[in-house]
Amino acid sequence: MVQAVLKLGVMVALFAALYHFELIRVEDLAAFAAMPGAVVAVVTLSLGQILLAGVRLWLLLVSQGVRIGLRAVTRINLIATFGTVVLPGTWGGDAVRAALLLRQASRQRASAMVGLLIDKLVSLAAMVALLAGATLAMADRLPEAVAAIGRVAGAGVVVGVAAVALAAAFSAPLRRRLDTRDGGGPPHSRMRAFARDVALALLAASARPVALVVSFVSAGLIHLVGIVSVLIVADALGAPGIDLTSSTFLTTASFLASLVPLTPGGLGVAEAAFAQAALLLDGTSSAFAYGGVFLAFRILFSLATLPGLALVLVSDRPFRDALGLGPTAGGEGSDAR
Repeated sequence: MVQAVLKLGVMVALFAALYHFELIRVEDLAAFAAMPGAVVAVVTLSLGQILLAGVRLWLLLVSQGVRIGLRAVTRINLIATFGTVVLPGTWGGDAVRAALLLRQASRQRASAMVGLLIDKLVSLAAMVALLAGATLAMADRLPEAVAAIGRVAGAGVVVGVAAVALAAAFSAPLRRRLDTRDGGGPPHSRMRAFARDVALALLAASARPVALVVSFVSAGLIHLVGIVSVLIVADALGAPGIDLTSSTFLTTASFLASLVPLTPGGLGVAEAAFAQAALLLDGTSSAFAYGGVFLAFRILFSLATLPGLALVLVSDRPFRDALGLGPTAGGEGSDAR
């Protein structure tokens, strides 16, 4: 409770500071709301981003051997994405996604958990790769310390690729060794068996480099949809000096900053990061309200999550009926939907 109050306090303080220093202006948001073409474009792109992320997750789950239909995963992802907007905490939507998916694929929980984990890691890796690429492309516009961070991020992506390749090379003998372990034993053996199943599924996933590469590339393309959405908002508001490359840098840096659990859902953190990074790139004395660019994008993205709310509200038992989970659901029969 105390932690939640502190996070709310930090959020209020950040927005108050952004408003005080005119990095967010209400009149700019009102002016943008009066641009229906830009509003519709950003909401449509954001909804497409959510749907494509669901398809990527479904493909990863299928590659893990999880028997679940695209429609079910799409519903889960829509509800979970809405959860990221309304639930407190940075990882609220991920918790909803995991709970619903593990219930839907109850007989393949280890593989489903691995699919979720890989999906999250691939998404973060793609975002870091985009940030590294944008930083290197704008090295002449950034302080040396920031450019160095971009080089480190790029090196991290290379190391990650090498680690996956190494895991793929040794996955077969490690899986055989784990398969020979006895899952029986004391009362905590179920947890041990689940951990073993997760390890086996992770090794199996590393042995499918094509699926990982496809997922990584698709994650990057999905992030680019969000980057273009931010660029549309920036252009509509007349933000100076923001092109596709700088939008890539600003958007990915802001999203990564919002993962720091300082405020509920990163509210205020991403806007402050976007504003400060944009001022760094601007290099002039312009007093443009850059924070309003990301805030406007966040508001429109939230509107794009309303189909998830609709799924929650369609019945008296939203988290069961909206996903087609009956009293006997969760088995392989329901996964085939």
